[in-house]
Amino acid sequence: MLVGSRFLALAGIAFVVALPIAYYFMDQWLDNFVYRTTISILLIVMPVIISVIITFIIISYQTMKAALMNPVECLKDE
Repeated sequence: MLVGSRFLALAGIAFVVALPIAYYFMDQWLDNFVYRTTISILLIVMPVIISVIITFIIISYQTMKAALMNPVECLKDE
């Protein structure tokens, strides 16, 4: 849980930094089109949720892999 919470905190900080920048550049890019469309909140929230889920799955997999590994095999290689 400690490792997972740190990775999720880092992912959260990355999103806080990246979302305003991405929103600004997407808005500037969409201004160049004749038919103007708006950026909905769904386009902001869904990538965040999907990225958090992927991060959680990867952390869980790596944690389970480390927990189930035989320590003798690890020491034998070193």
